[in-house]
This record gives sequence, C-alpha cells and structure tokens, in this order.
Amino acid sequence: MASLAASVAAVLVGVTLWPGSTQDAAAPNGGLPWQTRDGEMLVRCGSSGTPFAPSIVDEGGLDLTAGERSGVDSALDRLRDSAGIDAPKALQETEGKVGWVAVARGTSPDRVLTVLLPETKGGSVRLATAQLVELDDSLGSLRTGSWGGGCGAEPAPNGAGVWANVVAAAVPDPSADTIRVELSETECSSGDLDKRLGEPYLVETEEAVTVYWPAQAVSGGALCMGHPTVKRTVTLARPLGDRELLDGSRYPARRVQ
Repeated sequence: MASLAASVAAVLVGVTLWPGSTQDAAAPNGGLPWQTRDGEMLVRCGSSGTPFAPSIVDEGGLDLTAGERSGVDSALDRLRDSAGIDAPKALQETEGKVGWVAVARGTSPDRVLTVLLPETKGGSVRLATAQLVELDDSLGSLRTGSWGGGCGAEPAPNGAGVWANVVAAAVPDPSADTIRVELSETECSSGDLDKRLGEPYLVETEEAVTVYWPAQAVSGGALCMGHPTVKRTVTLARPLGDRELLDGSRYPARRVQ
C-alpha cells in the first residue's frame, strides 16, 4: 500500500489531539498519529475499539490457532441461539458456520477479540458493511461481549479521544484559503463539545483536503443530550480550488456536505 505520508503536500499538525493530551503530535514516521510506520491508516470500530489496519480484513484476519477458531465458531453459535432475531443477520440466515474475520485482539485487562461478520449469509466480509461482534476472552474462554450494527470504522489515534463530525458552515469559496466549518458530536455525549475540542489535523493533497477534528471523550455517565454545533475556521496552505473537502471522522473519509 502506498504511504499516505508520501502523497501529502502539507500536514498542519495541532499541538494536542485533545485538551489535556500528552501524546506526541507526530507519528514515528513524521506522518499522522493514526498511521503505521509504513504509512497505513489504523482504524477502530467505535471510539473504544482496538486499533487495526484495514488491510487485515482482505488478508483474512488474525492468525488464530485451530482452538481459537473453534472457540469463535462456538461463541457465534451461542449468540445465534440466545439473541434470535436480534442476532447479526448473517447468523440468522444460516444454521451452520458463517464466514468471519478476526481483526483485533485487546490486551489485559480488556481481552476483547474484535470479529467482523458479512452483512448477509454467504457474503464476503467488507469493512464498509461488516457486522461487529466483540468476544470477551478475559475468563479464558470466548463469550459474547457486545454485538449489533456495523463497525463504523474511524481513524484510531493512541489514547482515549473521539472525533467531531465536520460539515461546511457555508459553501466553500474555491478562491479562499480559509473554510468555515461546523462541528458536531459523532457519538452520545453529555458534555459541551466546544470545551472538549482539540486542534485540527489538515491533510492537503492535489486532489483533496481532509479535516480530522479530535475531541476529548467524556468520562462517566453520558446523558446523550443534544448540544449546539460549534463553528470554527480552518486555514489551508493554499486556496481550496477544485479539490474535494473531506471529513476524516470516518474511514474512509467522506465528502463534507
């Protein structure tokens, strides 16, 4: 895979990922904090997920032992039997084994094995449509910890942080080197987003400008209350021109609306 860092015309790195963070702002290779040394993106399924490289999905997942693979099959069988119509669709549609890919394994004390299932019976596992099942291995045998919905892949910086959704506050002016954006929470949160925002990361290439805007996660209980969006201005290395403006809060980055 080609290194993203090699194709970046300008990377404007903020001082911190989120307020109070002590993480070094730059990755070891001089790229982004959620890149591997060879420039590949690291992603996670939700803000608490274990990081993994997207390429592992196409490569067949982690190299598990025969016993571990049998344990995953047994755990999925139990999930099908106990959850019924609430089980992932691929499990509901078949009585036998379903194809799956294990993409990440957490370390102690959270020994969670992240498993992705195909969207439907007989389908292939694709990150964009995969159904997520997390299996708990803390007691020595795999048990279903959580499931439901898709992976919702997002970049995975080190540490506990979340991302803000980025939308355009106004139609961007191609001749301007500043863009007014509107930020909102990507997940349930009971805190004021304005007070939790970190500094943005801007990645500019010849084809696109991608905005990654981190925020501090809320600790403790969350009330899932709605909060006003927050408006900010980002400054580019050069005018936007005909380049696409992308929101990096999801993987792959999506077009800013």
